[in-house]
Order: sequence, then structure tokens, then C-alpha cells
Amino acid sequence: MDHYRGFSHPIVVELSPQARGDLFSQMHCTADKLRLHPAHVPDDDQVAFRMLQRIYGDHLTRAQWLDLFAEWRDLYRARCAAVAAKRRTRLTKLCAERDALFEQRAALSEQSEQHATLTTRLYQIGAELAELEPKFPAAPLGDWV
Repeated sequence: MDHYRGFSHPIVVELSPQARGDLFSQMHCTADKLRLHPAHVPDDDQVAFRMLQRIYGDHLTRAQWLDLFAEWRDLYRARCAAVAAKRRTRLTKLCAERDALFEQRAALSEQSEQHATLTTRLYQIGAELAELEPKFPAAPLGDWV
């Protein structure tokens, strides 16, 4: 069924092998994928949820599946908030460790073995901090006028 009347859009309704079992797990995986697409809009979740709900074969009235969708949305928001809180905690911890290591390293000779060890750990922290940063798709490059 074409919910977007010919317009290209990122609705994905494949069942994920990583989320076996229930509708909510499948929808969590689908919502995560949808958010990676630059054309994602919040209503995509409702369309994808309805499609997945139909794949699962549950014959629900409109009011029933909208209630079920509202429950899923609340769970997903809570899950996202928990992930964001964990990410913020990790960022804070890494930044504090990085600052302490920079101070320790500044007091050492560049030729010392401990300086090299601290530099290696600083590099590891920098790489992890970069991984924790949100990823945004690159802007499409067009022709310059």
C-alpha cells in the first residue's frame, strides 16, 4: 500500500531477525532504522506500526491499534530517554578522565614512558567521545551556480 502517493519515503516494514518475538521489539528496531533516514518525520512511526501490526495478523479496530501505538510510543520514548541519560553519564565521565589525564601529562617529560601511556589513553578517550557524538548524514552536494 502506498501511503505517500508516489513520493519516496523511508517506511521499512521488514521483520528484523534481531528482534524476534513481539510487535514492540520489531517496532523498536524499525523506529531506530527510520530515524537514520534524513526524510524521517514523526508520523512515519504510526504508519510503520500499523504495517507491522498487520504483518503480525492482529485484527484490531482503529481505536485499539491507536491505543497500542500510544503504549509503544511511550515505551520507546522512555527507552530513548534512558539511552540518552546513559550516554550523557558516559560523556561526563570520559571528559573528566580526559581533563585529569591532560593535567597529569602536562607535568611529564615528552620522552617518558608514562607520557606515551597517557597519550595512548587520551587517544582512546577521544575515539570513544567521537563515537558518542550524534551522527548526521552528509549534506548532498549539488552543482554550484
